[in-house]
Amino acid sequence: MKKLSPCGASVIASCLIASPLAGLAGEPSKTRQQSPIPKVEASGGIRFQSQGAGTANTVSGYLFAPLSQSANGSLYFLDFSANLNIGGVAPQANTVNAGVSTRLGYRWLDPQQSWMFGVNAGVDTRPAYSQYAFQAGVGAEALSRALEFRLNGYIPFANTNDLYSTGWTNAALTGDRLILDGYNQYVVAVGGVDFEAGVPLKTWKNGSLWAYAAYYYLNGDYLAGSSGVRGRAEVRVGSQLAVGATVSYDNLFNTQATGYIRYGAKPLAGNAKDAVAQAERNFLALRGLPVVREADVKLDTAQVNAPNTVAVNPATGQAYVVRCAGSTTSAYQVNCGYSTALDALNAGASNAVLIANGTPVSNLGGQTIRLAAGTSLTNSTNAPTLNTQFGPASLRSIFGTSTGATPSFNNGILSIGSNTTIAGLNFTNTSITNYSTSNVLIANNQFTGSYSPTPGLNTYNSNALPTIQLVGVDNATISGNTLADPNIQSYESARGGPNGAPFDDYVCGRDDAPTGATLLPGICLSGNAIRLTNSSNYSILNNTITGALDEAIRLDNPNGSILVKGNLISGMRMGPDTNIGAAIFVRQNTGSSTVVIEQNTVTANAPGRNLINGTPGSGNTLASGITTPIVDNADNDFGNVIDAIEVGVCRGRQSFPRANDLYGDADILPQDCDPSTPPTMNFTARNNTLQPNNVPGRQPGWFDNDGIDLNIGSYSRFNADISGNAIEINATGNAITTDFRGETFINMSILGNSFTSDDPPIDILTQTIGTPTPFSTGTITITTNILTNSTGPNEAIFDIMTSSGNTTQAAPPVYNIFAPGYTPGTSNTGAVQFRNATFSQSTGQPVVNFNNQKILPISP
Repeated sequence: MKKLSPCGASVIASCLIASPLAGLAGEPSKTRQQSPIPKVEASGGIRFQSQGAGTANTVSGYLFAPLSQSANGSLYFLDFSANLNIGGVAPQANTVNAGVSTRLGYRWLDPQQSWMFGVNAGVDTRPAYSQYAFQAGVGAEALSRALEFRLNGYIPFANTNDLYSTGWTNAALTGDRLILDGYNQYVVAVGGVDFEAGVPLKTWKNGSLWAYAAYYYLNGDYLAGSSGVRGRAEVRVGSQLAVGATVSYDNLFNTQATGYIRYGAKPLAGNAKDAVAQAERNFLALRGLPVVREADVKLDTAQVNAPNTVAVNPATGQAYVVRCAGSTTSAYQVNCGYSTALDALNAGASNAVLIANGTPVSNLGGQTIRLAAGTSLTNSTNAPTLNTQFGPASLRSIFGTSTGATPSFNNGILSIGSNTTIAGLNFTNTSITNYSTSNVLIANNQFTGSYSPTPGLNTYNSNALPTIQLVGVDNATISGNTLADPNIQSYESARGGPNGAPFDDYVCGRDDAPTGATLLPGICLSGNAIRLTNSSNYSILNNTITGALDEAIRLDNPNGSILVKGNLISGMRMGPDTNIGAAIFVRQNTGSSTVVIEQNTVTANAPGRNLINGTPGSGNTLASGITTPIVDNADNDFGNVIDAIEVGVCRGRQSFPRANDLYGDADILPQDCDPSTPPTMNFTARNNTLQPNNVPGRQPGWFDNDGIDLNIGSYSRFNADISGNAIEINATGNAITTDFRGETFINMSILGNSFTSDDPPIDILTQTIGTPTPFSTGTITITTNILTNSTGPNEAIFDIMTSSGNTTQAAPPVYNIFAPGYTPGTSNTGAVQFRNATFSQSTGQPVVNFNNQKILPISP
């Protein structure tokens, strides 16, 4: 800690000016009694003081203003100083900041003009760390030509300490509490008293050399009081210039040496030719010079130790509850009171549950375990960092390392609340669900299967769940997990309009049944690894997913910002619904979303299907108590099966009325979109590698795989960027295909991709349905792609046609197609092919603006 200097940063002016008249010490009293008293003028000046005890290097500008004065030399005055502090007390030793110092005072002369007396009071302030420190200053002075006495007091009164750093030196986990040996570090405003006496050592014409001795006392919050001594020497030239130096010592700041200089305007009216001699004027001028004081608040640092303290959450003031199971090797004291993870979970609400490797497997017994909001459930490697009153405390380092098998859960459901983390654990036939949740992290876990009352690769159950199923979540991150072979849920499918045979009314179970077979329509299967419904602002990153059925990642009605990045999806399985399966599946019918799917890899999806075969009661359980034996002979159906990426916006009954165009379940879609509040999706598919059916031994012609499949219906707004993707389709299907129906507004760019497929690499289809009908419009840009049609000409296709089985369109779609480098032609000759189905010529031809030229489509 530093010491108070009598002529401190802001005070130096006063110190420098206060002594100029001492050189008259030896003059006869008669002369002094006859001296006229010049009037004090408003004056100002500058001063500099080097860094001292608790003060910074300071450059100050001061103003001295008489408020009223009398003929006998007494006056009331205002003394104001503005300080620029450069450097100063840690932790802001290199900062530049400003402060002020004010004094209101009264000065008077004795009748013989031998002594000048004064009293003053005011306020000083300067920045401490994050706030300003304030002090009240009071002072008294008695000055003659041969002696000077000054007494100043400093009283901090606001923000007397400013916390700038916290930390801890030792920790323990014991009794479900985190115990810390903590400390707090403060910047402290230092107050006290200062008494100084001085005498002139030598005088000369218009100048003098003074010496001062001082005693002072310092104290402040968290500081032990300290006495100190100081010596000061000052050279004065008239009443305008003073140069000085100080040396001080106390227990807070130890030895300190400072220097200062002050220069100001003349404080008295008149000049040296007046009847008053120059030396006498210098003495009388003391009335018009700043008060000698510490104008800058002294600051010091202090540390307060708090050993053996329970860690609390600063935001709530509540003590953290940290439960742990198993044993670890740690540099800290760790006493875990639970033998299994389930014991720790059942003990009550926790902020963190830490499970050591080697802890026995926790069997949930088919039950749902509800984690309290704010719980972090992890192994030692993924243990969280808690924000405590002493700063961050890494439970990973405190809990320590462990050996043995990763902590495991099986056969049940974990339901999580807000601000929950689940990381670094193994789960077998276990699912994660949620209740009203925000701020979720599920990371670095290993999942095998998901919850089902009848687990197994080829079984299904109406009560089976996806591996991770979150509903209504905001701000979730699912990253770095491995998810294999989710168990299969059975459910009743949606039903379409009466188009054809009765079994065509159902999305699932509508396949051609062999003669005499018992076919149960309306049953779908689903085995999702990750399913988020009606959720917003989430990320799905760097997960590895194998063996999912129909959809690996399924996002129903997303809103806000969605990022699906860096995931590896392989070995997809298929159910009886041939028009929904996709490795990454997104659908929306309300709100607004920005969906980015980038740097994912989809590969090696298995041919064939997981069929609904067998007799209920033999291990497979269907929805709604169905008891009829099932045969689903689906192998002859060539619908859209296991696309890499599929997107549906407003894919409701109005735009997609047939059963084989609907999605299997009706909980979100096929609801129609509201034309008064059309949903918007800003979609990006960027730098993905999609090889969904590159399976060795694949039979030619099996199923219809697409790389990216976009299905956009009425009352939708769809903006898409398809760029930098590498897509290879080795079966019937397109690298990218679209189905734009009804009143859609499309803005899409397809650029910089590498597309290879058995069918045309780019197939853009628009259909206008209903009478009367709205129309589709927008702009599509196709450029700088590498297109390879492995069975025909390399071509992009733009189809304009009506929906089969619906009335002829009444108004044509209007699209602007920009395809630099492509030339329109017939189906066998150009890089771009245009074709259309039948149109009612009475309503006019559909319009396509291709490369800024209006042309009619060319029929195949």
